[in-house]
Amino acid sequence: MDKQYKKYLYILITTQILICIVVSSILVFLSKDISSHNNDILRMVAIKDTEECMREMVDNTIVRIEFQRKAAVKEVENLMDLSVEFLSNVEENAVYLNSESLLKKINQLEYGKPIKLIVHNNITQHTELFLDGQAINIRDWKKDEQSNELLKSSAIYRSVMIGDSVIYLLAEQSDIDRIAKNYIYNEIHSSIYADNEYIWVNEILNYDGGDNYAIRFIHPNLKDTEGAYVSTNTKDINGNLPYLKELNGVKQNGEIVHSYYFKNKVNDEITQKISYAKIYEPFNWVIATGKPMNDIFVYTDELKDYDERVVNTTLIACLAFMIIIFLVGVLIILSVHRKYRKNIETYVKTEIELDALTGALSRKAAVIKLEEHFKRFKEQESSPVLMMLDIDNFKKINDTYGHDVGDIVLKKVSQTIIANIRDTDFLFRWGGEEFVLLCNNVDVNKQYQLGQKMLRCVNSISFESNQECFNVTVSIGGACFYQEDENYMQALKRSDVALYHSKNTGKNKYTGSNEPSKEVCW
Repeated sequence: MDKQYKKYLYILITTQILICIVVSSILVFLSKDISSHNNDILRMVAIKDTEECMREMVDNTIVRIEFQRKAAVKEVENLMDLSVEFLSNVEENAVYLNSESLLKKINQLEYGKPIKLIVHNNITQHTELFLDGQAINIRDWKKDEQSNELLKSSAIYRSVMIGDSVIYLLAEQSDIDRIAKNYIYNEIHSSIYADNEYIWVNEILNYDGGDNYAIRFIHPNLKDTEGAYVSTNTKDINGNLPYLKELNGVKQNGEIVHSYYFKNKVNDEITQKISYAKIYEPFNWVIATGKPMNDIFVYTDELKDYDERVVNTTLIACLAFMIIIFLVGVLIILSVHRKYRKNIETYVKTEIELDALTGALSRKAAVIKLEEHFKRFKEQESSPVLMMLDIDNFKKINDTYGHDVGDIVLKKVSQTIIANIRDTDFLFRWGGEEFVLLCNNVDVNKQYQLGQKMLRCVNSISFESNQECFNVTVSIGGACFYQEDENYMQALKRSDVALYHSKNTGKNKYTGSNEPSKEVCW
């Protein structure tokens, strides 16, 4: 090892030792900050998980509301259909009597309460609406169902003709929704959620806000406040306006996550609470749930002390392990450096001079290698075989299948040739689709067999693009160094001339040159 390089190695090891000491000191110094940072992450994760759970609770409530609405509509429709079937069998002279009697019976049923009944006589033009056990005369009744306001405003209606009279059964969506609302009210009050959680509902009366912008419809925790008005001017103990923030959030995005201060249900303690609210527009309901911050952080606070102990223990173990590994590494570096230095330098030099696309050596590496081998030839009179290879019809491949496929062809051809040559041989990418192959210790008279081997290797490759399979071929020209040559370029020129002879006489063939001024083709 030369003196300068030895000095560099000692400086490197000393620098590493100093870095190890500095890093160790910094890690020890920052251990508390690491624990604090981990605790912050745990809290952030806990809040995020809580938000997801709250969103799921509210979404599930909305799903149940939709289910109850659809179920109520279906039940009302079924009840109407049964009523129509019953009325179809009523005698004409008993239409009014039976209609009134039927309505009284179905109004006693839960799903029958929204149903109203109208009897219209086409002869007398007399129309009566049966509602809440009373018959109300309707004037200016329009027989055209498309223009009748009562029928148009109904979510469901059925009609049946009995003699000169038409009987209509109808129900408005708002009346049907009362059934669904009642079910949801009872369901939310009877639901039991984990971790001191619950659902509450405010029904918006005025989207502009104000003192009576909403009415509290459901609140299991404060049941005595149900039916009371809610104001956007209400402040929490920190002077914030949580209802105003909630209203603006659901108006703008349909949902909102926010926090405010409230009285805890369990211990009456004033604490911060995180809340998620979502608007259900058909009812003008703001459906919300929340959870006290203290409840969220109970588990994370328990983890904090444990985390600090783990961090400190881990840091000590890591520092000790790092020092041991560093010392062992330094010993290994010193013990094997001499042996592998030359190989590492060769490897680094080769990596730098590799063609990035094909994996072959670069043209710069080719110039160096060819000069070395030409100099060696002049000294030992033993010439390697030079082969110039060119992929046939490569421009057509690019034009037909695209440049991405062309790159794949270049890479695969290069890798196939490399896999079929010896460690003492070298493949260079000379430019574009052109390669130079340098083969050592090959009998000049056997270069044809070697060229044929390369042709077969390339011919065996298959490619696929756009569900179309194709093969490629190469044309090869070979040459050797001669004592008359002044530089390697003369031999390379002969191989290039031989290559073009292969191209011009059919491609996918090998042409060799064994004399300085004469081409011989095998």
